[in-house]
Amino acid sequence: MKKNLKKLSLGFIVISALLLTGCLSIFEVSRSPEEESNANFFTIFRETRQADIEAQLAILHNMITNETLSQDTRILAEEQKLILLDNINFSLRAETLIITTLNFQDAIVSINDENIHVLIQSQNNPTQLQADIIISILEIVKEDKIYSENVFISVVE
Repeated sequence: MKKNLKKLSLGFIVISALLLTGCLSIFEVSRSPEEESNANFFTIFRETRQADIEAQLAILHNMITNETLSQDTRILAEEQKLILLDNINFSLRAETLIITTLNFQDAIVSINDENIHVLIQSQNNPTQLQADIIISILEIVKEDKIYSENVFISVVE
């Protein structure tokens, strides 16, 4: 039992490391020279996010199909995979709604265990959002997330 717990812990450590690597990559991108366009930032963010998701799914798939792990460990990995897929679908749906219905140039929605982060690029006034726009964004991201009381909205200038 302790051996399986160690393997499960190791798996989650690897997943956490991948998430941290993705976050560090994002912060590194945000420190790039000013001549980098915002569109490039959003593109790089999405590419990095996709690579991180693929790595996480591969790890979870290996855990799920690993016969040497306990059934409980494989079930936990399956649950984590379903949560990850749900979060991916939610993020993509929310991004599309924010861009199309609220007329933003671009948007990124990122979810972790307790928070939802929304990063938007406005076509009009890039530094200020009107209250009705903030309410609309909150309605979109709070639609089906239980922990969505922790929503952070940032605007890219």
